[in-house]
Amino acid sequence: MVLKNDDYDITSSQTTAISTKRRTFFRAVAAFAFLVILHAAFNHTWIKPQIQSSHREHRTPEHSLCSQRLSLKQLTLEVTASTVASSLSACTAARLQEAIRINTTSFTEVEATSIFTESPSNAKMKEEKNSASGVLDSFLQFHKFLKKEFPRIHESYNVTTINKASLIFEPVESEPKFLFYAHMDVVPGTGEDPFSGRFNENSGMIHGRGALDMKGILVSFLSALEAVLDACDMESTTSDKSSCLKKAKRWTIALGHDEETGGTHGAAKIAEYLAQKGALFEMILDEGVPATQNLIPLPGNPVIAFIGVAERGYMNCRLTISSEGGHSSVSKWSENPSHVLASTLNILDQKHPFPVPFWLLTNRLFNIVYDALGFPHIFGNVFSRNAMARPFISSTAAVTQFFAGAEGIMNVVPNTASALINIRVHPSDTAQSIPTAPGKRACRNICR
Repeated sequence: MVLKNDDYDITSSQTTAISTKRRTFFRAVAAFAFLVILHAAFNHTWIKPQIQSSHREHRTPEHSLCSQRLSLKQLTLEVTASTVASSLSACTAARLQEAIRINTTSFTEVEATSIFTESPSNAKMKEEKNSASGVLDSFLQFHKFLKKEFPRIHESYNVTTINKASLIFEPVESEPKFLFYAHMDVVPGTGEDPFSGRFNENSGMIHGRGALDMKGILVSFLSALEAVLDACDMESTTSDKSSCLKKAKRWTIALGHDEETGGTHGAAKIAEYLAQKGALFEMILDEGVPATQNLIPLPGNPVIAFIGVAERGYMNCRLTISSEGGHSSVSKWSENPSHVLASTLNILDQKHPFPVPFWLLTNRLFNIVYDALGFPHIFGNVFSRNAMARPFISSTAAVTQFFAGAEGIMNVVPNTASALINIRVHPSDTAQSIPTAPGKRACRNICR
């Protein structure tokens, strides 16, 4: 198993303590349990009644949003019978709403440099440090939220702060076998009140930054673990309780604070910390595709939980158009680099999407889903026009930045215009093959 960051690697030789069969079994059980809890937490037909009632109740922030405790037998029966909504999923949803309301927008690079390095060198850096301190306060508030909502985890795990804002939870008197990694930060909010955590009664969904990426997964996992630890305490005999806790405390939990901006000050430091401790894990559970609807067109629109076994990479390509420039009063559209660049980008997007590899035309992932649900196969290229499904079958590209002209000058045609294209590289592609893909040759030799 390899825990890899751009700057840090954690490697291990093949584990011999547990047989391949047992390892596979543990992985399957862990993945299944997590997905079932995640499914339960976000199936709106279960949580809707509880969400409606929770809005009418006054809750004091000093106390956890979840008070009901379930035994292991009750947990097993409720998860198996899909009735966990009456307790665990309702409080998980309430926790998620509270988590979203804490604005943990990522540090900007300048803020990160000022807060995670030594004393500021000039007045400008001191100003940025003051701004960054407010951002850091939001993460510290999120830490307090975690301690309030998951007291049993905090009792059973040693909590270490990494580089001021990230967290590591290590089980007390237990040898962890698995690593759960999540990030607390979110991208900047846009639109109407992006940190409201509001519940839409029509769609049955919770809205806000982090609902999917990735406070939803973080809160679901911790809620499940908290419930299991509570259930262990309710076991009737000392031996049963000890056995239960030993199984429940097989996880190391790592929570980063800067995944959205590259992970330099959070994820990299977490990897460095684990490497120094010689940590070895049989499985790493990370951010992935949530339980979702509408991704695959199926009768009844069922909720589908995917198990991710691979991750796309990314690369950036800068496309630049140059001309002589001039004054806006005499400029031709055909000679304006902004117009030419916009037209080029539109052609690349509309007429030359990344091709679907032949071996993925009958996409195994989708066909497995259809087999399981008893429907005829639908070829993978049917999904090529679906923005949500396309990432499963090919690389994709999106323009994220556009540069042209000088700020404050409105009557001069710029002599250059450029766009930054963020490309997510499918495992069937390579960084070398992307610039020569059909329709993408405009990016040849300028992808970096």
